Amino acid sequence: MLAESVIDALSLYANGFRNTIPLYGTQGFTADHESLFEGLGTKETYLVLDADEPGQRAAELLATKLVAKGIEAYRVELPEKDANAFFLRHTPEELEQLLKRANPKNLERSVHVAKRGEEGFTLTEHGFAVTFGARRYEAKGIARTDTQLKVTLKAMKSTPVAGNAVSDAEAPSGTARRAFELTTLDLYSARSREIHAKTLARLFGENEALVREDLMRLVEKAETFTAEAQARRTEAARPTMTDAEREEALAFLTDPALERRIVEDLEAIGLCGEETNKLLGYLVATSRLLDEPLSMVIQSRSGAGTSALQDAVLALMPPEAVCKYTRITDQALFYREGDSLKHKVLALEEAEGMGGAVYSIRALQSAGEVRILSTGKDPQTGQMVSRETVVEGPVSFLMTTTRPSTEVDGELSSRNLFTTVDESRARTEEILRAQRSRWTLEGLQHATARSAIQARHWNAQRLLESLAVVNRYADQLRFPPDSLRARRDQPKYLAIVAALALLGQKQRPIREIAVKGKTVRYVEVTPTDVALANRLATEALGHSLDELSPPSRKLLDEVRSMVKTRSAELGVAPSDYAFARRDVREWTGWSDFQIKVHIRDSQGFRYLWTRQGKARSGCVYELRYGGRKDGRRFLLGLTPAEELIAPAPLDTPEPNLEGAKRQ
Repeated sequence: MLAESVIDALSLYANGFRNTIPLYGTQGFTADHESLFEGLGTKETYLVLDADEPGQRAAELLATKLVAKGIEAYRVELPEKDANAFFLRHTPEELEQLLKRANPKNLERSVHVAKRGEEGFTLTEHGFAVTFGARRYEAKGIARTDTQLKVTLKAMKSTPVAGNAVSDAEAPSGTARRAFELTTLDLYSARSREIHAKTLARLFGENEALVREDLMRLVEKAETFTAEAQARRTEAARPTMTDAEREEALAFLTDPALERRIVEDLEAIGLCGEETNKLLGYLVATSRLLDEPLSMVIQSRSGAGTSALQDAVLALMPPEAVCKYTRITDQALFYREGDSLKHKVLALEEAEGMGGAVYSIRALQSAGEVRILSTGKDPQTGQMVSRETVVEGPVSFLMTTTRPSTEVDGELSSRNLFTTVDESRARTEEILRAQRSRWTLEGLQHATARSAIQARHWNAQRLLESLAVVNRYADQLRFPPDSLRARRDQPKYLAIVAALALLGQKQRPIREIAVKGKTVRYVEVTPTDVALANRLATEALGHSLDELSPPSRKLLDEVRSMVKTRSAELGVAPSDYAFARRDVREWTGWSDFQIKVHIRDSQGFRYLWTRQGKARSGCVYELRYGGRKDGRRFLLGLTPAEELIAPAPLDTPEPNLEGAKRQ
């Protein structure tokens, strides 16, 4: 390699191109050069002359002269004034690219580039250390998001007497140590790298381009480290079970009285009463393993025990399966790690803490994922670019609220099961007795047993697989089509059935089916699942007269009396008798305003159904209320489990149930 001046040749030499000699200016090719080339048997040369007009003219003349002597001459076109200026802004690799451009068969390489390939990489307690030649970097406190890669970086230069460069703590005697530089910076920020490269270039006595290249390689190392560290943390966090714990958990899941034991365990850890709510909440949390899980809102007055119900259910779920928050900010869910919510329970202590996050929660429930397109800086170029962030579901949502159901976001309420806690005097007395009991010797024994109950449920939940559920009775099931809301309530009902089948997976065969070359494992719904789902759906999706105001309840009774009398007179079934507000006004003597207000209330709870008509011409109604006055909820139209007809046997052979249990 021929450089135009001594300083240019020294720049090439310092950057690892040792096969270099200088000319003495544009006319400085002498007899000494010719004699050297002849003695070495030189076959090719690279002319790294200045990029100005005199340098290029000299390169052209010199190339002609060398070719005449049988020596190939390749002209290297520099983007800077000369070789010395080039290395102030560029790296040896970039000059290698220019040599390749001049001659694609070029084999000339910088020794620095070769040495960079001989780096040492080791994991440390809080990060990693990497060595490039005599330049050593120790990184810790690594935190990565989509737009930032924060790291605390210690850079040092050592001149070892023997062996490789090592850290201060590991430095043996005979190793000379120099000063180090310690700072925290964002490796994704081009400006931060540029500024820090100037500091480190002075520390190492190297050019800035070389240090900038180091920092870019540290970006790759840090990205790899964060991915590996996450995998290590996940592996470390994955709990292990002893054989005895596994057997206990499996015995629990295969108990025919599983649902009753769940209720009893929730009672034992301190939740009084609420038998239906206990089981329903447990099913909602377990349904996180389904592709379309359930979600639930627990609504009641302050102090009634909504948080106690939520906390008791979550206490029996494995900690790694629960994400519980007091407040979720508007954009928080959009920037979670991609699969950090997948098949988990997202719990919110109070609806007030939801704020603007309600939109992303609804998207997770409906679409099973949230996507956001945002802008950020490209870590390589520093330019603003668009980034798509995807957070995967499915996720089960559990929230408490003291708001009336009419004040909860309509879109959210339609996606969730709504339940209330018992606020009766009898339940209050029961809770007070339980609170006093906790201070007794029996209460101390129960508190000691709580951890054992939790451990059993955690292990049982960890044994449950995320299986598909097949309901071969689905075509026989009915759901009341009283209003448009049925379009969203029926999927909740079917999901309750599916959650029960999923919970009972260790008590029934686990089947397999090939779908487009992929094996899908599934369990089937049984009539027992349907029977229990009917009871739970009645409580979760049905209604009670207690939800109506006293005037609305009185009007509903008057309407029922009218429908019963008039339908008997006409000889038709009560469900076939239609009436208008005028009929109600004539029967009751109430004002049109009163009737309009309280009929709307009954419509909201689906005791009355609008058959046809518009506001101007007058609505025509049907009565859907069956006259239950015992205060219990009711949901008419569900198919009784005893009426289900067993489906035809499958063509595939029956799987081994014992094998499924062992799994």
